[in-house]
Amino acid sequence: MNKLFFIFALLFSVTVSGQINDEVLTNATVITLLQKGLSPSIIISKIKTSKTNFDVSIDALIKMKDDKIPDEITSAMVDASGNKENATSDINDPNAAHESGVYYLMVNEGKTEMKSIEPTVCSQTKMGSGIMTQMTYGIAKTKMKSTIDAPTALLQIFETKPVFYFYFEKGQSLNASTSWFSSSSSPNEFILIKLSSKKKNREFVIGSMNAYSGVSMGVDDKLRIRFNVEKLKSGVYKVTPNVDLEVGEYCFLSAGNSNPGGSAGKVFDFGVK
Repeated sequence: MNKLFFIFALLFSVTVSGQINDEVLTNATVITLLQKGLSPSIIISKIKTSKTNFDVSIDALIKMKDDKIPDEITSAMVDASGNKENATSDINDPNAAHESGVYYLMVNEGKTEMKSIEPTVCSQTKMGSGIMTQMTYGIAKTKMKSTIDAPTALLQIFETKPVFYFYFEKGQSLNASTSWFSSSSSPNEFILIKLSSKKKNREFVIGSMNAYSGVSMGVDDKLRIRFNVEKLKSGVYKVTPNVDLEVGEYCFLSAGNSNPGGSAGKVFDFGVK
């Protein structure tokens, strides 16, 4: 009997230990602990020694203030949210810590999956032949285009209004190693455009020139798709197109460069089926 009791007790302790280790503290958990009368010092100790998944967005911080959550607890929650070791490691959770980059949130039968959009290099920038410009004595414009290899992107999306997440490392851009993205730290510094698909590649116009207006650099406004940006917390943004996307190829690119292309140019490309 004693031996059986010992085995049962051992199994019980292992089970309880596993349940404790799997605990993930949330905003609701903290409020519950306060309502039960636990002191701020105990709650802060629990935060420091547990996995966490706190919402520390501006709206959430204001709500915690309205709920009279002590500032020292709120501060501990913010600190824990910036600590990747304490944060939940579920890669498919948008609130979890992620490597810097752009991700697509796919929802299928109630389950979410975060798809990383790998940056693609623009293979070259080329200028049109200029024949029409010559024939019209400089009136018609000669276009400059940047090309992306392959007729379609690796990531193909089967919804017309996808949701994206931008993750920026603290103090770093999405592509700190390239001059084109070196100063980007917010989705507001990017533009979303529709690409023109060809048999072997995709391309977009990045400038034009003629004898009268000279050289004009930048992506045509007709190609741009406006999107909404919601800052969730430091370095984390939710991005949603303002309109339904038509079937075709698209990319996010930095809006700050007047001469993208060449081996240094990178875009985050995807397709809509």
